[in-house]
Amino acid sequence: AAWLCHLVDTRDLVSIDPSFAGVPVRERELLLRSWANHASPAVMSSNNVSSPAGGKVRFHTIMLPITSAWIKRCMETRDLGLPRTLVQQGIDLARQLGCQVASLGQYTSIVTANGRRLDGGGMGLTSGNSYAVALAIEAVHRAMATRGLDPAGATLAIVGAAGNIGRTCASLLAPAFGRTILIGAHSAGSHRRIRNLAGELAATNVMCSTDPAATRHADLVVSASNAPLPTLHSAHLRKGAIICDISVPASVHPDALHNRPDLLVIKGGVAQLPRGEDLKITGFPLPRGQVFACMAEGILLGMEGIGGTEFTGGLSPAGVRTIGALARRHKVRLAEYKTECVLGSTHVPDFSTTTA
Repeated sequence: AAWLCHLVDTRDLVSIDPSFAGVPVRERELLLRSWANHASPAVMSSNNVSSPAGGKVRFHTIMLPITSAWIKRCMETRDLGLPRTLVQQGIDLARQLGCQVASLGQYTSIVTANGRRLDGGGMGLTSGNSYAVALAIEAVHRAMATRGLDPAGATLAIVGAAGNIGRTCASLLAPAFGRTILIGAHSAGSHRRIRNLAGELAATNVMCSTDPAATRHADLVVSASNAPLPTLHSAHLRKGAIICDISVPASVHPDALHNRPDLLVIKGGVAQLPRGEDLKITGFPLPRGQVFACMAEGILLGMEGIGGTEFTGGLSPAGVRTIGALARRHKVRLAEYKTECVLGSTHVPDFSTTTA
């Protein structure tokens, strides 16, 4: 099995090669931007992951030398040719390594329409989103039990409700809540999608917004945004709120993490491997034995020998339940919250001088 990822920001270049520490952020950004036209995916690590149920997977991490901001810019300008080519090259490399399934991490899923614009060449593909939702639901229930929150009298906010993960989280959670706020991006398409979702939900008292600050009215916030920078600041969050952050990069700003002890912030998208293997990925921010949901989904499908493309494209509650059942079978479980992002650190990336 393979997992495709990319740099979160230019400081990740320092994690991989410390000799870049003395290079200014803007110069690093310009270097990576020029590299995008010439670089190829690279294998970061290859390790075995085993299951108490008896399965074993050879797991390869394949990194694309591009950043979240660069991909986001390509999406905004609808210039998707190069990023999709790079992701396809990563898929081709996974197939050359003998992989039977590849999971799309971070923006590699979004930029390829959740894997639908890729040619697996007979290899199974997954967006990794089904297990992300399964873990988020598990994390939310755990947090509500910790705080004694009764959803029937509480307000739920879904940030990124127009997206694949946010939409599915809303479908599974909203019916139990007294009020739901669907929050999308400032675009006509996003606003249309969340309004359509509001009409489809088996829930009452649903409102739509394109303002992240609407989360200040919520007792529980589930954030599944795809913004390259944190969008949820301390001022956006109600006193005593629960926040389940499944965004990569993380959407909760460090000011909320460090200055708001009243908040309960949990990371719904991190899983614990049953045997705690060290994947030995340079610059990887999670402790030994922990992986992101998209990584775990690829591992689980590999354990079961499941190929095909049924876990690409749009999500379904049935798919979420299937992956959840596989996780229980192989003893993969929800891990503790960590504030770092993939290949990143706890700092707030500074894009004030970048042009990507």
